[in-house]
Amino acid sequence: MVVDAELARTTGNPQQAIALLKSHIDGSEYYFSHRALMDAYAAQHDYANALIEARWLAQHRGRAYAEQFGQDMLRPFNVALSDLALLDAAELSVRLKNRDAARSSLDDLRKAWPHADQ
Repeated sequence: MVVDAELARTTGNPQQAIALLKSHIDGSEYYFSHRALMDAYAAQHDYANALIEARWLAQHRGRAYAEQFGQDMLRPFNVALSDLALLDAAELSVRLKNRDAARSSLDDLRKAWPHADQ
């Protein structure tokens, strides 16, 4: 399902990607489904919903660590997504012209990764 959604998004049909992904969001979906949904929303310039997904990713960091998939081969990817979600939230906040929220997301990123600038 995520592969089909990504194919739809990357071939210019983010609405189809969103529909595919949302039809499988029920609490049992894979963590990275939310990243794909965030990207699909952003592709159709729906930055408010993309920001909701970025925040979901950042707030569910424990799930990134705990999710079981293919002998844990997605764990490092999921954890990286949880960190990058803070940066994504900042960028999406800028697109929404909310500089205070962008600064707050960057502050959260710096707290999570105090040496990220290096």
